[in-house]
Amino acid sequence: MIKKMLGVFLVLFFTVGMNVCAMESEDEPALIRDAMSKMSNTKMERLSEIEELMNDNLFQKDINVLSREGYREKITEYDLDGAYQVYILEPLLATVYNETGSFSEAITDSVQWKIPIKTESGTAGLAVVNESDMGLTFSGTIVGDTSSTWYVNEEKIIASVNNAINMKEPIESICIVHSYMYYTTFVYLYSSNAEYLIPYSIYADELHLENGKVYSVSDVMKAFSKCFDESEVINHPNNNGGVPFRRQGLTVYGVALVSIASILLIIVLTFFLLKTKEIKDKSE
Repeated sequence: MIKKMLGVFLVLFFTVGMNVCAMESEDEPALIRDAMSKMSNTKMERLSEIEELMNDNLFQKDINVLSREGYREKITEYDLDGAYQVYILEPLLATVYNETGSFSEAITDSVQWKIPIKTESGTAGLAVVNESDMGLTFSGTIVGDTSSTWYVNEEKIIASVNNAINMKEPIESICIVHSYMYYTTFVYLYSSNAEYLIPYSIYADELHLENGKVYSVSDVMKAFSKCFDESEVINHPNNNGGVPFRRQGLTVYGVALVSIASILLIIVLTFFLLKTKEIKDKSE
């Protein structure tokens, strides 16, 4: 009897345990489920108009793009399911954030849609569609490594949130934003008590940030302020080429190398002077 009861208890224990694990697994995206749903609904409202633009501009006009090898090639397909809405950021992102303390203040009213495309050679890219009060207009295409870095989809966002260790409460809204000045796309997740960024940047290594990882807004903006110097753009507005890297002072290793080089130079000069004096003394 005791063995039978023990067996029943073990069956119930493992059944409940498995159900709990399954519930936890199913609830993982719950942090952002509602926000993702809102984002999907916005996309559904625009899909038919975007599809019409893609067919008219990519295929009927036989548009082609410059390949990596330098020749023109046709765009052969686009992924309507992968389309996503993007808000454009102020050019001097770090300055706006540092002055206002708010990332949302750097988000402009300019809106674009990015649609994944592929060329006949299989090169990935993005078609860009501008959104305004007048509707949607086709803007152009971006092909190559840069565009693949910027590409964001729902699966990537969910995976990033599931792997995050610093998110504690549900996200109220999601906004994908882009900085053309920094060649960076961010997924901006925010609630009443917290805000986070998931960066996708060609400067990830220089910023010491990992693309696709969830960070607090303050950590990301500190990295940008430390790496880039927007004051150079403010002081020299006519210069082109984006925001320059911040000039770094000599590191400890740099100082050591300069010191060693100076010592070696002194030794060489001293040797040269002594040798010259010795030759002069012999000639006299």
